[in-house]
Amino acid sequence: MTARTPRIRLDSVSRKYDSSPLDPYIKAAVGFFKLRDTASGMEELEKVPQKLRTVGALKMMRLEIELGLESWDGLAEYALSLPDIPGAHLYLAIAEKNRSGLAAAEGVLRQALLKYPYHPLIQYYLASYVCQQGRLEEARVMMRRSMGLDPKLEKFYRKDPVWRPFHQSSTMVKN
Repeated sequence: MTARTPRIRLDSVSRKYDSSPLDPYIKAAVGFFKLRDTASGMEELEKVPQKLRTVGALKMMRLEIELGLESWDGLAEYALSLPDIPGAHLYLAIAEKNRSGLAAAEGVLRQALLKYPYHPLIQYYLASYVCQQGRLEEARVMMRRSMGLDPKLEKFYRKDPVWRPFHQSSTMVKN
């Protein structure tokens, strides 16, 4: 794999861990990522002591890094190791979308919805994947459900080009 800098805002990731036991590991990893030395950055994250690896934020950071590296197999593998973190299912869906297509990603999120039926982002991404497959009425109903769970999602909906057909007719939110 060629070395890529993750597409995450590394400075903001590093600042989240100031004054925490994770701080030296995160700062070292971020430094390597900025130098485009992905392997060394990942090695720094592997140095985190086992007792600190349970920190949820560290797990989410690792998912973000795999996403930024566009390491779909690595992202899927790590996401699968975190079945009790709802956000990990979103990352697994992104990996599956890139590895196998929209139908596979939809399947991942439908399974996640069985476990987390009231998770607004799972609903949102599922609606988005359904919309991209041309099932607009089904997507509209799902999107309304996600916005009912978290009204702040309307801001994302308004900016997301997937929903342009609904923006023009304003049928998503008003009906």
